[in-house]
Amino acid sequence: RGLALLEQPKQVDITAVLPHGPFDASEFSGSSVVHAVSGGAKRQEPLLLGLATADAEVIFDQSLRWAELTVSDAAVRQAFLSFPRRNMQSLKGVPDEFPVRFVRANGSSWLLVGNASRMAADVNVSLSGAVEGVDVVTKQAFSTVDNQLVVGLAAWSLRVIRLQGPGADTQPNTATVRFEEGAVQMIEESVADLRQRQAVLETPPLIPVFDNPGFELPRLGDGVTGWEVVESGGGQLELIDTVSPAVGSDEKNQAVRMTSVGELATVRSNPFQPPHTGRLSVAVWLRLPPSVPQPPFRIAVEGVENGEQYYRFAPVGSAAGGRPLQEGWNRFVLQVTDLPSDPNESLRLRFDMLGPGVVEIDGVEVYDLIFNQSQQNELHALLDEMESELAAGSTARVLSRLEGYWPRFLQATVSDEQAERVAKRVARRAERRVKAEDEVLEEDEGFFDRVRGWWR
Repeated sequence: RGLALLEQPKQVDITAVLPHGPFDASEFSGSSVVHAVSGGAKRQEPLLLGLATADAEVIFDQSLRWAELTVSDAAVRQAFLSFPRRNMQSLKGVPDEFPVRFVRANGSSWLLVGNASRMAADVNVSLSGAVEGVDVVTKQAFSTVDNQLVVGLAAWSLRVIRLQGPGADTQPNTATVRFEEGAVQMIEESVADLRQRQAVLETPPLIPVFDNPGFELPRLGDGVTGWEVVESGGGQLELIDTVSPAVGSDEKNQAVRMTSVGELATVRSNPFQPPHTGRLSVAVWLRLPPSVPQPPFRIAVEGVENGEQYYRFAPVGSAAGGRPLQEGWNRFVLQVTDLPSDPNESLRLRFDMLGPGVVEIDGVEVYDLIFNQSQQNELHALLDEMESELAAGSTARVLSRLEGYWPRFLQATVSDEQAERVAKRVARRAERRVKAEDEVLEEDEGFFDRVRGWWR
């Protein structure tokens, strides 16, 4: 069984840096294919994760074509090459991120112990008898205490121990993983931090990407500030005074009326940068003027991806698959989860009328952290499991979960400021609840004091 570690090349435009480099710019035109190889301890991650997944007997590492091996790189590979590759046995009951393999060969017993995590740890291997051993790379000597062999592992590391002496025919029974107290505390804090960041998703913040989202700014010439009509001959956009979509609001309010008299009319927003979350939800209030037929309408997002037009839309009205409009205000949502990743390319919001029609628009809002209920439930369940595993002492399992999709997504997309703001709001809410419960308790105690007084 083999393990293949493949490198994925990426096209990178290096035009901007050429004037600052030693090369003749004429030698480079257009994009260049780049292979970026990790350095430091992270360099061993794919190899250790592969060994944690399968009992590989041979490894094909494409990165060796470009990378220069460091001392730690060479040590990991030397350890793997020294381990006999036959009749390999895996020790059960150990966290997947800490593979323990055992084999008898050449008159000795051999232990392969790995750490496919980002934190140092000790792996305590329980053996069937007392034995001595030596690290095949560092030559460090090991001795069992009460048939226990403790192997210290740095992050993303691999060690092979050759058991020798009178008890060389011994074999491992079980193994446990232990982290330093400071590391355990760090993991606990990481889980608590994820819980705070998850709370942000329950009340996601609005992202201010539009110049005039509520159409309240003064008119700019013949147009509406912050919005433009692309096909001016076939479409029109005008400000109107109307009631606010907000329930119970009688305040003065402006909206816009979009009219199309041709085959296509488009209104689009100012350009804005793609959210770094890679997703976007547009919420907008729409309604029909009285006695007007359903228009063929779309809420859309446009941009550029890999040199080609990017376009995602939600149909409305008489457009195929569209949700009907009403004469009262209703909220419509476009959700996009595959935004272009190039931060140098901007996006625009579009309102497209695919034929004659009229629609009124107000209160355009954009969010980048809205998830459906099933996704919210999945995240809740993950954090509940991590907290339960911490309470049960399964720290290694929690550490592996911290490398999963949801934790990495929350760390990358929810800012510290957003998490702290929500944490303060939750704390104030809890404080008000406790205060209200105390007031109710005082009222109850006063009532029972009066009742007891009746019988004196």
